Amino acid sequence: MNRSLKVGDRVKIVSLKEISNSFRAGFIECMKEYCGKEAIIKRKTECEGKIYYKIDLDKQFFFWSENMFEKKKEGLLKNE
Repeated sequence: MNRSLKVGDRVKIVSLKEISNSFRAGFIECMKEYCGKEAIIKRKTECEGKIYYKIDLDKQFFFWSENMFEKKKEGLLKNE
């Protein structure tokens, strides 16, 4: 997992195929339109001991968890 995600990091939301092939707690139907797209983390928040992220793509509407983002790879998805 991307345990070191922070505000300002660029992330990529997992593909719709990946979402369909695995259970992603908290993922709802209206989030599908963001699958496969890159976003920037705007806010990091904790709720009931879990970390959630707000991103720029959805105007910080949804709560995103780390498992909804692709794993970081060296040289990819760096801060701007």
